[in-house]
Amino acid sequence: MLNTLTGRQIEILHAMRTDGMALEDIASLLATSRQAAQKHLDHLLHAGLAASGETKQTGGRPRQLYRLTPQGQELFPRQYAWFTEILIGFLKEAQGTEALSALLRKLAKTLAAKEGAALSGMSRRARIEAITHFMNKLGYAASVNGASEIVATNCVYHHIAQAHSEICSFDIQLLETLSGGKIEHTECMVRGGSCCRFRLKKDSKKSRP
Repeated sequence: MLNTLTGRQIEILHAMRTDGMALEDIASLLATSRQAAQKHLDHLLHAGLAASGETKQTGGRPRQLYRLTPQGQELFPRQYAWFTEILIGFLKEAQGTEALSALLRKLAKTLAAKEGAALSGMSRRARIEAITHFMNKLGYAASVNGASEIVATNCVYHHIAQAHSEICSFDIQLLETLSGGKIEHTECMVRGGSCCRFRLKKDSKKSRP
């Protein structure tokens, strides 16, 4: 997203991080006219990176303030992966590998429970396609391969899984809960594969032929 913005628009976003800005503040920041400042502001509003907030009372006419949206905030560096890796490492050291895997499986079951219930009446093929769609909403870049295999080309936590392979138990449990059957993880990017392959076993009890 940042590569679609001009240097001045990025400068406005940085300034908005600490406080709301009125159009006059933006014009002053950029040392430009109100009209030019408005064009930059309109672009940020249209992109969903900024939004109108409260009005600021002054001695004269109240000023409309603009602030970053949550989407705008996300343009700036975050350390989600770093924090998650620390947390996973702490849990593993404190509780052990088996306990960590059990916790991840429980988390996967909770995440998939509602979605899985909606799939329970589907045919095998329709279920696999629905699971693939759900995975893509999570960022797996998944596709259906044949009658019973899902191929994912993006491991959404690859770096963390390289350090803690127990993470893969989350994927397997997620798909088992969604499919209502056993899953074979036949290829894994963390183990050197070019993708992750998940095969739904033919003896799945909850899906129809």
